[in-house]
Amino acid sequence: MAETYSLQSLGVILQEAALAINHRAKDETLEYKEVKALSYQAQELLIKSKTLFELATIEIGVKAQDSLAELNTAQKDIVKTLKTIKSVQKAINIAGKLVSLSGALLSSDVAGVVSSVKGILTDVADDKAS
Repeated sequence: MAETYSLQSLGVILQEAALAINHRAKDETLEYKEVKALSYQAQELLIKSKTLFELATIEIGVKAQDSLAELNTAQKDIVKTLKTIKSVQKAINIAGKLVSLSGALLSSDVAGVVSSVKGILTDVADDKAS
C-alpha cells in the first residue's frame, strides 16, 4: 500500500485543486453550464480527497496492528528469557549450597552439613513445585 504521508499529501493537493476550481466557478463571466461543470469537478475532487484520507487512516491502522503483533512477540521472548534467567539463578544458588556443603564436609562441621543439605533439598523442592 502507498505510504500514509503520500496519501495525505495527495488528498491535500486534491482539496486545494477543488478550492481553486470553486474560486474560478465564481467568475461572473462564465455561463451556467460552465459553472455547473466546474462545481461538479470540484465535488469529485473533494470526494477523491476524502477517499485518500480514509486510505491513509486504514494504512495507519494496519501499521498499528503490525506493531502490536511485534510487541506481543517481543513480550513472549522476554517472558522466555526471564524464565531462563530464573532457572540459571536457581542452578547458581544450588551450586553455591553444594560448595557450602563440600566446605562443611571437609571441615567436619555436622551442623553445617545438615544446614547445607536442608538448603539444597528446599531449593530442589521449590524448583519442582514451580
